[in-house]
Amino acid sequence: MQRQGNPPPGSSASLFANGLGFGKPVDFAQLAAAPWFGPSFTTPTFQADAIFLIAPVAVILVAENLGHIKAVGAMTGRSLVAYLGRTLFADSLATIVAHSNSVHSRSAGSAPQPLAPSSSLRS
Repeated sequence: MQRQGNPPPGSSASLFANGLGFGKPVDFAQLAAAPWFGPSFTTPTFQADAIFLIAPVAVILVAENLGHIKAVGAMTGRSLVAYLGRTLFADSLATIVAHSNSVHSRSAGSAPQPLAPSSSLRS
């Protein structure tokens, strides 16, 4: 079965097609027409359907932090609700720092990994 179209650039088929004249050469017209310097900047657009899709996530994150504050408060016997604003700020800042060079989502990258059970705890 023979492959249709141009070989991918950088492949050995591309080398034979362009460099040695075997086969159909790769068309570099789109690459030549591309801008050479910098991205083209545009103004942001806001779409209501996207906003309504993402907005509940903020509510969920606030509820999650409130739950953590209540749980830690119950364990320590102190009310920590007054610190909710600080925890929301710290969680946001930590998420930004942790994922500044990451392609993972919030949950995938910042979830703590479970520790392996200690040999002394095994029965």
